[in-house]
Amino acid sequence: MFFLLSNFFRGQQIETAEAYLVLCVIAFSFALPRLGAAHFGQWERAFARLAQRRRLAVILVGAAALAARAIILPILPVPVPSIHDEFEYLLMGDTFAHFRLTNPTHPMWMHLETFHVLQQPTYTGIVPPMQGLLLAAGKLVGGHPFVGVWLSVGLMCSAVCWMLQAWLPPSWALFGGALAVMRRWAWPSPPPSSLVSVLAVLAVLAVLGVVVPHDGQSSADVLGDGAHGDVGVALEWRANLGT
Repeated sequence: MFFLLSNFFRGQQIETAEAYLVLCVIAFSFALPRLGAAHFGQWERAFARLAQRRRLAVILVGAAALAARAIILPILPVPVPSIHDEFEYLLMGDTFAHFRLTNPTHPMWMHLETFHVLQQPTYTGIVPPMQGLLLAAGKLVGGHPFVGVWLSVGLMCSAVCWMLQAWLPPSWALFGGALAVMRRWAWPSPPPSSLVSVLAVLAVLAVLGVVVPHDGQSSADVLGDGAHGDVGVALEWRANLGT
């Protein structure tokens, strides 16, 4: 059963099923607009109260992303690497996990050339090291590179909620974070990427989250004193430019 469900979630059928499900929900809403209104009203008020607690909302979105992926592991197990980028990331992650910056060139390297991998002057990937460091951290902490991906996606979903708090009312920001969880883990689009980096997304979210004040406060102030580094530099530039 799990095998059949896994094939369904990995295939194109999921997009068709999602489209039909959305259409059915819309039609059902127009046909019976008052059905369950009392219950939905209670849930909406509880949701709004939770959204007002911004830090808690950000934390819960990340925790939900991690929990959702853990729950569906029997249906969607850890994906097998299938594209050049993933093999490159695995090479770099394994290198860093062994506390090396790079690897010596293989004596028969001319027969081992492949995409996205340097053979000379040393054996390593061609991209910047951050994704490799992330996979290495996952391997060292949890015994598998996918643990690093799992944690980074939880952080990304939290960052989506945090960023939206700068632009939208709290309830919509929390709803956006919930959508990020559903689209990334609970209802993934094919093909499921296993090791593709979300670090670029995190960088964009960090920029978008600090350029707009939160009711007179920056996003970094909302999260507390822990927001430093590049976020602090961005805030300093914004202050210097008078924005």
